Order: sequence, then C-alpha cells, then structure tokens
Amino acid sequence: MISVLRESIDDWQGDWADAYWEWKFERNPRGPGRIWVGDDGGRIAGCYIWNPVRIRWGDTTFLGAQSVDAAVHPDYRGRGLFTDLARTAMEDDATGELALVYAFPVEAAVRGQVRVGFKPRLTVSSLHRPLLSGVMRRQRFHGLDVDTATSFDSRFDAFSQSGRDSELTVARDAEYLQWRYCEHPTRGYETLVCERDGALCGYCVLSVDTTERLARGYVVDLQVLPDSDPAAAFLVFHALRRLRSRGARVAISWARPAGPEQKGLAALGFSPRYQSIQRRLRRARYMSQLLVFENQAGPLRELLASRGATDPLRWSLVPGDHDSM
Repeated sequence: MISVLRESIDDWQGDWADAYWEWKFERNPRGPGRIWVGDDGGRIAGCYIWNPVRIRWGDTTFLGAQSVDAAVHPDYRGRGLFTDLARTAMEDDATGELALVYAFPVEAAVRGQVRVGFKPRLTVSSLHRPLLSGVMRRQRFHGLDVDTATSFDSRFDAFSQSGRDSELTVARDAEYLQWRYCEHPTRGYETLVCERDGALCGYCVLSVDTTERLARGYVVDLQVLPDSDPAAAFLVFHALRRLRSRGARVAISWARPAGPEQKGLAALGFSPRYQSIQRRLRRARYMSQLLVFENQAGPLRELLASRGATDPLRWSLVPGDHDSM
C-alpha cells in the first residue's frame, strides 16, 4: 500500500511512512481507516481511503469520514480504476453507517469524485495577515491569561459539547485533539490556551513552514467556548506574536461563516484581500474546493427530516480539518 502511495503523493515520501500509516489509519480515535484496493493477482494497483471523523451539527454528533490518499499506480492509470474504487466504496454496505464523506481533492481527482456522487459545497477562502512590520503593540484583554499546552487534557472535552445549529463542524474532544496535534509523527504543532481565573476559554494551534521563499505561519485551529468571545481575538493576538518570533512573514488561516473566531481573526488584520501575498505563495497541491457526499440512505436522512432541513448544509472548517495540514 505504501509503495503505491509513494508513487502519487509527496506526503508519503520518507522512511517514516510506516509510522504515518499507523498513526493515521490504525490509531485514529474515530476508528480505523476504510480502505479499498484494486487487486491485480496479488499486486495492489490502487487504493481509495475514507478516514472516519465525527461531525457536529448543533447538539448532535454523527459519524462521517474524510476521503484521503487516493492513489493509482502509474502502470494502471487511464483504465477507470479510480472511479471503480470510489463507486465500490459508496455502494459498500459497510459504509452505510457514515452520514457523509467530505474531501479536498487534488485537481486530477475532482471530476472522478463528482462523477460518483460527491457535490461541490464551498470554496474555502484563505485569510492572510502580513507579519513584515515591527512588533505589534500590546492590546488589553482584561482578565485573560495565555499559556502553552503540550497535551490536551479532559478540560478540552468541553469543545465536543458546543456547536452552532446552522453549521457543520468536525467534533473535537480531548482524545481527538491529542491524536491530531500531539501524536502526529511528521508535523510539529504549538498550542496556545486562553484561561480566565484558571478556567479554560479557548485554544489556538499553530505551525510554521520555513521551507518556502516566503516563510508562512498557520493558525491551524482556533476554538473558543460559548460566552468566551473575547478569547478569540486574545488568542489571535498572541498567535501573531508567536508566529513572527518563529520567523513567519505571513500568517494564514481560513475564513469561517460566522462566530467569535472569525471576528477575532478579522479584528487582528486577517483578510482575503492581500492579492500581492497570494501571488507570492506557491499554488497548493490540494484544491480549496470542498466536495461532500451526503449519504441520504443513512443516518443523515433521519437527522435532516427531524430538523426540517432542505438547503445544503453550511460548513465551518479550519486548516486542521484538512488531512495534509
């Protein structure tokens, strides 16, 4: 399997691939990866993988998946194998429990995903904030304290219990966050936490990529608890200072439909309008188009009926919800 993935996906290059496989598909707290392969007499010709994830909609959570790491060996390309594998996955009785599957495909895979039933749902807008100027002036946030966290303890379970009725989000609890950001075998993240009188208000996960011409820092994940709105801008302020101290010259995150996190990013200068920065950034390997397969024959149908929802569901995503970030 890994040899096939190495032929197609840069993330699988390196002697750490076995550890990456184990982390991603065997230790995922939401369940093992669902994997379909093309078998040519014992030789794996290609693979198609759905990695389970829990999705939150208001006060309800349900099991979904992210479509990741689809690959076809060069010897078998052009024969429709990708489409065959995708259709097999969608028709497999074992996937009936999944309410939906989302994907950020590479450009070459978009048509194949749409052909088998995935639908475009939104184009993610990146937000940028230049960090080339001097140190930002300290802002006042009364009663809030910032610290770093090296692990996610049980306090973070509170983030799995909060959600907005109008938005779909990836469900977060301490176990998931620990797996996603602290146990990743190839990427390093830094987590800032906000507290008021010792009580957790929110967190912000950061990463820095200095391998490019323009060193960039990412606000990978930003979440605040209900009734903790000022914590969002507070965390963004300290995130920008931290990213700049680590050498980043631009900070990047994603736009959200609404909420204090989006307001906090905007208040500290994040915007989609920095065209000069966008031109200097290398084109991403993955498209910013979110595709979703909604399993209307599964649990999603009952949930939609109970809520009387008919319009396409609105998503609120962060870079950490993309498996390559």
